[in-house]
Amino acid sequence: MNIAAYQEKEVTDSVQETGRLRELAYYYAAAGNMQALRDLQAKMPAEHEDAVFLKILGLALAPERLDSVLAPALAEPDPWCAYTVIKALLRQDRLMDAVTATQTRADRFPNDMTGLNLAIKYCLRHEHWDMTEQLATASLGANSEQADVHRLLAMAQRQERYPVEIYLDVLPKPVRLAFYVPIYNVEAYIEGALQGVFRQSYPLHECLAINDGAEDNSMALVARFPVRVIEHDHNKGLAAARNTAFNLSLIHISEPTRPY
Repeated sequence: MNIAAYQEKEVTDSVQETGRLRELAYYYAAAGNMQALRDLQAKMPAEHEDAVFLKILGLALAPERLDSVLAPALAEPDPWCAYTVIKALLRQDRLMDAVTATQTRADRFPNDMTGLNLAIKYCLRHEHWDMTEQLATASLGANSEQADVHRLLAMAQRQERYPVEIYLDVLPKPVRLAFYVPIYNVEAYIEGALQGVFRQSYPLHECLAINDGAEDNSMALVARFPVRVIEHDHNKGLAAARNTAFNLSLIHISEPTRPY
């Protein structure tokens, strides 16, 4: 079984155990499997605890339904819900509605600055200098220790445009994701660890199992999973296992030039 099919099965099994559908919905959305997302929406009872979550993801298919989803999304404790509908408002160039949404969210959840800080970046990207300063000041009023927001405020005062395009799609941003697991005499834990890896809701590109000289039954257990095994000829330690994973992964990491 390939890694995508195995992970889908694991996420589905997890949903059957917990009754929570949002992990499977997020998995389908991140994988771009819109038909599976439609089918899941069609089967979900309207009163299900994850109904709002699926309605938010459904905006990718029907953006005209945004206004009907807005109030319940802003009332959800999960910050992702409010953040995503604020993204959707900004994607439709509804800046003032997005600002109002951040205020509504702040009234309910004063510690959730995610949507507000997104609006700050949007304003800075579009050169709304005064609005950027107002929103940044509000965010810092709630939490003055946000170093990134202090930087954004300083950029607005210098009228320096935010240099990175803001990702505003409702669907999760597509990235190539890899996990690595260092293995040395962990037979009591390795199955649970790998099951947890494959039950997370973002599609995996690969999973690396670094055999760091294991002397127990760990690697026989690892063989049950769709992982790529890399062997060390002797025990080299955790740091060496991490370096091996970074050096041999099929995914290459590029570092940003500035810490925005």
